[in-house]
Amino acid sequence: MDADRDPGPPSVVPAEPGSHLRPARFELPLPGRVAYPMVVAMVGATILLRSEIAVTFQQRPLLILFVPPIIAAALLGGLGPGLLATALTGIGVAWFVLPAGLFSQNLYLHDLVQWMVLVGSGVMVSLLSAALLRARLTAETRQRTLAVTLDSIGDAVIATDTAGRVTFLNPVAARMTGWSEDEAVGQPLGRVLCLLSEHDRKPVDDPVALVMASGSVVGLPGNTVLLARDGREIPVHDSAAPIFRADGRVVGVVLVFQDDTGRRESERNLAHERLLLRQLIDTVPDMVWLKDTDGRYLACNPPFERMMGAPEIGLVGRTDADFVSPRQAAWFRAQDRRALEAGGSIAFEEWLTLASEGGREVLVETIKTPMRDSDGQVIGVLGVARDVTARRAADETVRRTTAQLSRVVSSVPGMIYDYGQKPDGSEGLLYVSDYCREIFEVEPDAAVADPWVLRQLMEADDSTRMREAQRIAADCNS
Repeated sequence: MDADRDPGPPSVVPAEPGSHLRPARFELPLPGRVAYPMVVAMVGATILLRSEIAVTFQQRPLLILFVPPIIAAALLGGLGPGLLATALTGIGVAWFVLPAGLFSQNLYLHDLVQWMVLVGSGVMVSLLSAALLRARLTAETRQRTLAVTLDSIGDAVIATDTAGRVTFLNPVAARMTGWSEDEAVGQPLGRVLCLLSEHDRKPVDDPVALVMASGSVVGLPGNTVLLARDGREIPVHDSAAPIFRADGRVVGVVLVFQDDTGRRESERNLAHERLLLRQLIDTVPDMVWLKDTDGRYLACNPPFERMMGAPEIGLVGRTDADFVSPRQAAWFRAQDRRALEAGGSIAFEEWLTLASEGGREVLVETIKTPMRDSDGQVIGVLGVARDVTARRAADETVRRTTAQLSRVVSSVPGMIYDYGQKPDGSEGLLYVSDYCREIFEVEPDAAVADPWVLRQLMEADDSTRMREAQRIAADCNS
């Protein structure tokens, strides 16, 4: 496409709807107040003209002279004036032109035939002219309606002939290109509509040439920008289509394009958000996956890929039954359904086999949550699983160690207690051995909950020594 641009300043004159099809000053048919007097005058003038020249032609009727007034009356005034001209001509010829008169026995047969042909032709011309005028008015009305429609729509529209020269430009296209319709008509399309690739800044293929070559609708690449006459760059999205005549021959091309700035900005924002979300999912050390309501995988992250022993592209569109035993697949599916039926998150623990680690089994804590679209409709299930095998082993070790220590402490002949700062920041007993039950007949848990229970049972000196020992222990811990 020719990317030359007019170096002159932009000059865009907003066009009124249908301005390119403004009616001419001399409209047809003429109004009756003009047409009917004109008919009388033309017929009278013709009769006078025939009288003046009849001597030269040996007083012959010269009926051919009356044909132009009839045709002119029919073309300019329509059916009524045409029929009036025919009637006045017929009467005028009968009374003033035919030598013997229309009803005379001396009338020549050929004169009568000429008179009848004249009147019949006048009626026929009037009828045909009226039909032509109706067809013309209908076509103009439809053309004006089409023009107003094209001028009023929100899309930019440019039409060209088969040579690629602009024949029409609506106001939206004028604003976007910087060319008024008067300036653009007759110009090569590449001069008015300068289209470049957003990436390499090269001109895109000529849409008119593409349409003429294919004979069908073509669209521009998605990264096209319009370089306006004033230097603005506008992202556009458009299509071009051939204009056919009734016989099927292509007579031009119409281009419809839109300002694509908002849509492309939204697409860039959406792509950025998707990238951030993808990075977030891929960075999470837990296993993350998404299924549709039928149990088919839609997406997952690398930890889940390692667990399944397959890349995401190999998982998408497939179900658990394609990777695990029927029994385990049924268990997974049952948990999916449970989350869907609950309408919210469910959490549970399950043993999984890591395909990427030789079949090693791990205990995971799984959370499954129904996923919903913007309308609130459930579209699938989001799963997040964390390996808690090491944590469970550590908890078991702590439990066994605590049990052993409890047995050792319980065997000591005396009450053992631990005094320090509690989780809420206050100071008090943290642990009391079972020997508390034998000495004070108080349950160890009750003593931990309220140290005054023990102090009330002690002698004053013992209580003082206990508080002193607790203060020293607290100072040491701090």
